[in-house]
Amino acid sequence: MARWINFDSDASEYLRSQLPQETIVVKAGNALQAALDDPSDSVLLMPSQDPGSAVLVRLHRNAARANEPRYEATGFLGLMDEPVYDEPQPEQKKSWWKKVF
Repeated sequence: MARWINFDSDASEYLRSQLPQETIVVKAGNALQAALDDPSDSVLLMPSQDPGSAVLVRLHRNAARANEPRYEATGFLGLMDEPVYDEPQPEQKKSWWKKVF
């Protein structure tokens, strides 16, 4: 579901008139900094250097994926790539005296 977060009161009034069923939030501050601080994906419509035009900026967050292989160079001169999976290491049992101290 899309969230409309606006930093300009005139533009937010226009959006409310065009999209009455949508929730539009007005915030103060910098739109780019707010999008960079937000952990979710964002699309920004920002002014361009050219008058009468705008720039569309898309911020896509890549979440770290668990158990996704990484590749290591192996073989003669490192010419072969083989996937390496990170497996969780089991906890080693501590001796009773290490638990005390």
